[in-house]
Amino acid sequence: MTAVADSGRKSATGFFATKLPGGHDCFDVSLRRWRRGQGGLRRQKRKVYPEGVTRVKPEQFCFILPLAAGVGVLAIRVGNAEAWSKKLGTAAVGCGVAGFIPALLGPAFKDPDQAQALAACGLFTLLLATAAIVLAVWALRVRRRDHGVDGRYPVAGMLCGAANLFCGAGAVMMGSGLMIPTGGTPWTWRAEKDGFEVTVPSERWALKPNPNVLAEFSSGRPPLAALVAEARPAGSDEEYRAVLAYGKRVKADTPTTETDERSGPNRHGHPHWVYMGDAKAGDKPYFFGISITRVRDKAVIMMFEGPYRMTSQAGHEQEARALRTQADLFLGSVK
Repeated sequence: MTAVADSGRKSATGFFATKLPGGHDCFDVSLRRWRRGQGGLRRQKRKVYPEGVTRVKPEQFCFILPLAAGVGVLAIRVGNAEAWSKKLGTAAVGCGVAGFIPALLGPAFKDPDQAQALAACGLFTLLLATAAIVLAVWALRVRRRDHGVDGRYPVAGMLCGAANLFCGAGAVMMGSGLMIPTGGTPWTWRAEKDGFEVTVPSERWALKPNPNVLAEFSSGRPPLAALVAEARPAGSDEEYRAVLAYGKRVKADTPTTETDERSGPNRHGHPHWVYMGDAKAGDKPYFFGISITRVRDKAVIMMFEGPYRMTSQAGHEQEARALRTQADLFLGSVK
């Protein structure tokens, strides 16, 4: 799939005034920083997670160990119970309590490379939750005949099972990437007048009309906005250095953490500079990226921005991976 630019459009400072899906401000956040003259770039190395390593916090063990002990006690009671309804009701509580164990282990798999383990924890939680509800209903039916179980047991089993259904479903959705997709079918946007192409990472990216830029794209999953802002003259090294100086001013006025800054040829062999990182507008975190790529006698300026919405650590890590992956592909794709 290929889209062609309207060659008559010119960029201006107005290209920062756009909206993310859902009405979120995009890019004008950075512009307001520039107008205030804020600088002071903070550098921090990107997190690197050793492959296959999980991080179970001590406080998680404080919950998991008592739960495991409780499940063991309930299992003994199931074996000792004489009435069939009491066996079923106690087993329902045991399954409901046991479901919290994989739910608590799930956040330990916060590295996006361990998403399958997170999904497995969620699936195991769902299985235990379903078993708890089924056993609780069964216990209530049998109780009508033998009156062998206190009604609070099956009720507690159903409540624990219902809670774990929500926990398990969330873990499965996070681990499977349904909430924050990173993949997609790339397509090509072409600027006919300036003679270059850009790879758009996913079919979820939609081309939006904006007369102030060469091209504007937006996506709702994950929410983001991206611009092919302009193509400045760069026929000489001096002109290219002037465009790079502009990019460095953007860098100085947009402080980031988890910063990734690189210079050198992009994957198509063109001179390239990119700056990406986590920024903040007030108390609202967002991901920001800018790149400048020299293609023949033009320097193409592109920008990328997306808000962080997930509050859980595992969710934030997946969201960060999704935004960084798509930004890296887009900002380095000029051909």
